Parts: sequence; C-alpha cells; structure tokens
Amino acid sequence: MTRYVAADTEVNRYPIGGGVANFPVTQFLFGARAGIRFGNIGLFGKIRPGFARYDTALYQPGIGTKFNLDIGGVLEFYSSKHIGVRVDFGDTIIFFGTNPIGSPTGLRTLGARNHFQGGFGGFVHF
Repeated sequence: MTRYVAADTEVNRYPIGGGVANFPVTQFLFGARAGIRFGNIGLFGKIRPGFARYDTALYQPGIGTKFNLDIGGVLEFYSSKHIGVRVDFGDTIIFFGTNPIGSPTGLRTLGARNHFQGGFGGFVHF
C-alpha cells in the first residue's frame, strides 16, 4: 500500500444540443487528489475548484463565467506498460449566483446547483 497526493486538472467541453444548445459551456477544474494505491489499483478522493465559461446561445444570453467545485472519488487501474484507466465520480457544484437566467417569460435565479459528474478515460503514468 502506498499513499499519494497529486495535482489533478481537467477541461471539458459540453456543446449539448449542437448549434442550438441551451447551455454550451467549457469547464476548467484544477485541484488535488489524495488516496492510496494497492498494487495495480488506486482509490482517491478529489477536490477541484474551477470555473465554467458559458457561451451565448440562440435562446440564452451569455451567462458568463461561473465558479465550480468538484468533490468526489477516483478509481484507477494501472498496467505495467505505464498506461492506465480512470473512472471518476463526483458532485460538481455550480454557483450561478443571483442573476436571472432564462427567457423573458420564465426568468429565474438558479443560485448553487449540484450535478453528478462521472467520467471514464485513459492516461499515461510514470
């Protein structure tokens, strides 16, 4: 068993809905993960602050840049060839603030919203 603390960075692009997406966004997360490794398996907790930059869309004016906080866990599997697989799961909190969002007939304030965020990917380790 080995204990680890590491820097962790992620960039995501969500153009959900294509050209008429309600909330096209680019998300940046950067922070730390800490945990343990048992042979070829690692189990980590993560906390990553960041921000999301929302684009102006057809039906939505630009929301701007909003603070995010991602808290969760990471499960990693390592091979002897310095290649690994990673499964992320967590709660991403987006702080929209008090600015009204929506159409003129349906404006509302979102405040802070929680969203499950999961991911799967590969990586190279040394």
